[in-house]
Amino acid sequence: MKKVVLASGSRHTIPPIGSSPGMARTIYTIAESEPSSIEYKVISKYDNAIESLNFDKKKYYHPQSRLWDKLLIFILNKIPYRIKKKIFGFTQADRILYYYGIKRLIKKINPEVIVTVMHYELFKILHQAFPNSKHIYFYQSTDIIGRLSKDKINYLINNANGFMANTQMAIQEFESHYKNKKIPTATVYNGLKLINRSNDSIENIRKLKREEYSLDSKDFVIGYAGRFSHEKSLLEILEALKILKEQEIVVHLFIAGDIKYERTPDYNYYNKVLNFIENNLKGQVHFYGWVVFEELYDFYASINVGVLISKYREGNSMFITEALSVGVPIIANRVGGNIEIIENNNIGFLIENHDVAKLLANKIKFLFDDKILLRQFSNNAIEYAKRKHSKSALVKSFNKYIKQFI
Repeated sequence: MKKVVLASGSRHTIPPIGSSPGMARTIYTIAESEPSSIEYKVISKYDNAIESLNFDKKKYYHPQSRLWDKLLIFILNKIPYRIKKKIFGFTQADRILYYYGIKRLIKKINPEVIVTVMHYELFKILHQAFPNSKHIYFYQSTDIIGRLSKDKINYLINNANGFMANTQMAIQEFESHYKNKKIPTATVYNGLKLINRSNDSIENIRKLKREEYSLDSKDFVIGYAGRFSHEKSLLEILEALKILKEQEIVVHLFIAGDIKYERTPDYNYYNKVLNFIENNLKGQVHFYGWVVFEELYDFYASINVGVLISKYREGNSMFITEALSVGVPIIANRVGGNIEIIENNNIGFLIENHDVAKLLANKIKFLFDDKILLRQFSNNAIEYAKRKHSKSALVKSFNKYIKQFI
């Protein structure tokens, strides 16, 4: 058996807990697949919540806080920003300790292959520390130049044994920077927990959840899940509802999320959202609050259509794919991985990244007016999710790619 370490650059715990995002669940699905000839080891951030879980501690590792870590953080916080940036490539003291904790654990495991999931800085640290292992970088978005810079991409090209991404666009962007060196690449989409629910059960969930907000099951509700940020175009979504309201079409919006849990909350934008709702959409916007993973599917079941209007980039969105798996059509803009997921006019709509509020309002009205098409999109969405985003598809593509390195 060849040992393959999956090292998470993101500070989320694996096995996943209630707050864990899609990336953590993707890694967990891969690790649990246990293919022949491969022994997966996962290293992720420690969280007290995992103490209540029953998991294989010989498979899942978490760097533990040491007695002198508080001293090290104190020292790191005293080091000037520019010096930390030059030495480590980033400046957060707790992240520096976490990455070097990963390095300590990998030294004990001594793997043949190391897959760094997200965060170039961790890839570089591990590549330099373990030159005898094969190194693969698993990228989790698009717009590589915007996120990594040409120097970082060149480092990957010259030092990585493989490059993976959860979008085809990222692979194409990476390969466009090749000169004389060819690196094995693969697109590995996120896998979903597919839930077999009858139309009756979905309608029942929809009825119960909407009653909490004094809505009827026949009301038309769109859903958004994510951050309160300019990048996610939440104000444009609200403007679309205002356009429809002026046409005497009442559409409700469920917002899943809570700014209190955001790492870099933009309260200025959040207050603009609240003011817009107060002045234009009273009674139409309903704050669903922070939703843990186990309850997300009830959120999807409670809406008619999902919307995701990211301005600049989007990867293999778990919001989109999970919503599709419950039969919720999606309206998204033509950026990043959205283009690869949304089969336009089949499981939803893609709109251009200009005049967003007007275009979004038009597409919402289209589905509002045509309930037969809405049902057809819903059925198509479920079949699409089964075909393209099952856990078995994720495991098959990932393991096939890794086996060429062992």
